[in-house]
Amino acid sequence: MVRPPQPQSARRAFTLIELLVVIAIIATLMAMLVPAVQKVRDSAARAQCQNNLKQIGLACHGYHDVKKRLPPGATGPTSVAPPGYPIVTATSNGNLSYAVLILPYVEQKTLYDVSSTDQDYTAAVNGTLLTATVPVYLCPSGTVQDATGAPAGKSLHYVGCLGPDPNGTNVKTTKAYGALGFATTPSHGPFNNFGIMGVNTKNKLQDVSNGDGASNTIMIGELSWKDANSFRAWSRGWDGNACASAKVMKSNINATAYNGSNNFNEVSFGSPHTGGCNFTFGDGSVRFLQSDTSLAVLYAISTYDRGEPVLLNE
Repeated sequence: MVRPPQPQSARRAFTLIELLVVIAIIATLMAMLVPAVQKVRDSAARAQCQNNLKQIGLACHGYHDVKKRLPPGATGPTSVAPPGYPIVTATSNGNLSYAVLILPYVEQKTLYDVSSTDQDYTAAVNGTLLTATVPVYLCPSGTVQDATGAPAGKSLHYVGCLGPDPNGTNVKTTKAYGALGFATTPSHGPFNNFGIMGVNTKNKLQDVSNGDGASNTIMIGELSWKDANSFRAWSRGWDGNACASAKVMKSNINATAYNGSNNFNEVSFGSPHTGGCNFTFGDGSVRFLQSDTSLAVLYAISTYDRGEPVLLNE
């Protein structure tokens, strides 16, 4: 017997339960994907930051090749150095950062040529510096890229290392480092010039290599963490009390922000990168130091001739 044709059933729609399951699966996949994308993005930003510091390190070496000395972390009013520590006597206020001095070596000679290294960063002739953006001086992960203190301008995310906390002690000998003898005590925190990038210094790579070793001595460190509260115009240096372009190694990474009063020179190095921040060493190498790096190690690698070499693990 031949059966009569059966009517085709209508296409079945998603039930509410099935729809919710699909949405849950998509949400789970998105939850897994977003962190992965963010991780890749953070890794790329960190790599770009390291490349910036590498270029800055090479620029400092280029400056050394021409001037026969490394650039100071900052120039400014005449300072007194401890016996045996060379110092450049400022013929004028100066108050410029090392970032101005190395402009020709980061492919910014045109900007350098329209400025004056003999005058203050606020001088009319240096006005172009305040309005200029030099990408290599900014960490791509740094969310605060504009100066938060007058005058307005782009900030500097990579600062020189002045040396360790003057009240700290030498790792090997327990001898106090001692503050640099300024005519008046800086109101924004004391510091010394035992680091490569001091105030008005003219250190030579040979001095560093023959001292604690260039590969174990910090030259430039990252200061781009959002809450640091110390972002100033990238061309600003030392005014006799506050140093914008170089800092003391006072405390742990990402630990101490500017309190708005008396610790501007002692703000921690740090970054938005997960787990620590980048540093350029005297030999031009760039390394990432973890936030839990001990103060004893940080103090030791912030001096260049105090007889306290520390071998860092990569």
